[in-house]
Amino acid sequence: LHPFMVLWEDDCIDSKWASWASRKPVAFRWHDFRRHFILSNYSQEILSLKGSDSITSIACSSIAVSQLALSICSHRLPWWGIVGLSATVGSLLTFDIQALCHEMCHQFPNPSCTSKIGSWWNWIWTNKFMSHSIGLLSSGLTWGPWYSYYFGDGHKHHHKFVGTSRDIDGDALFWVWARAPFSFLDNPVGSVIWSSVGSISIPLIYFGSLFPCLLRDLAYNWKEMILASLDFGLKGILTWVLFARFGLKPCFYLMFSSAFSMGCLCHPLITFWILQHDCKTSPQPSQQHQQQQQCNSQSHKCNLLQKQQQQPQQQQ
Repeated sequence: LHPFMVLWEDDCIDSKWASWASRKPVAFRWHDFRRHFILSNYSQEILSLKGSDSITSIACSSIAVSQLALSICSHRLPWWGIVGLSATVGSLLTFDIQALCHEMCHQFPNPSCTSKIGSWWNWIWTNKFMSHSIGLLSSGLTWGPWYSYYFGDGHKHHHKFVGTSRDIDGDALFWVWARAPFSFLDNPVGSVIWSSVGSISIPLIYFGSLFPCLLRDLAYNWKEMILASLDFGLKGILTWVLFARFGLKPCFYLMFSSAFSMGCLCHPLITFWILQHDCKTSPQPSQQHQQQQQCNSQSHKCNLLQKQQQQPQQQQ
């Protein structure tokens, strides 16, 4: 067990958790420790859940259809009704689309498996072509780059190097939810303004970070550029169709929904973006804290050894 693992024991989690959480390691190490702990204690329960699930793709399709229907119906609402609907229902639907696109990009169906998870029905909904198609069409109803961001190689790079200097997600996109870089905005009101402008400007921010990468290394980033072009090209087509048929209101409904889902005007969903990406620069544990963890680890190993020695005696 790693020294950080002992904090999950029942006899010390209450007394030491707050101290450890304030000095937790960088995100990728913390997730690594957590993953090893869960698999070492609940491996059978967790492994039985592994695999792709058709519910993810079906849910994303259903939510996207619902969002499209609401956008069409919104042309009959007054402007205050559009803002209210997008801040409540629309923001949650858009957030769900973002989350489910993330889930679908990690699906790896096994058509040869005979279990329920690997059934033909599951494979139809979770194969690579279907996942990409649903992800692209669903992302087209949002203001964010969720198809190109999650289904590209950059997201795999993020998972591999999260919490290290090689993870560039913060520099590419998520600096929007960091502390405002200007002193005159470094206050509560300025932070709301900063995050609101950023949530509306996500398409420009994403392409602004992608183009320099494309110019520096075309071979490594060409896939990201193609996916981004498909993603935002479809957004443009859907916006034009809605505008031509129903006017401006459906277009603004989708834009407001996406902006609120990313924290515009301090929408409650901003907590996800802050908590999800603000831990990558956490301070390292102090020397005293590390020594304490080593002592706890040694004590825990002694307890394990004593239990192992007692088990044969009890069996006899």
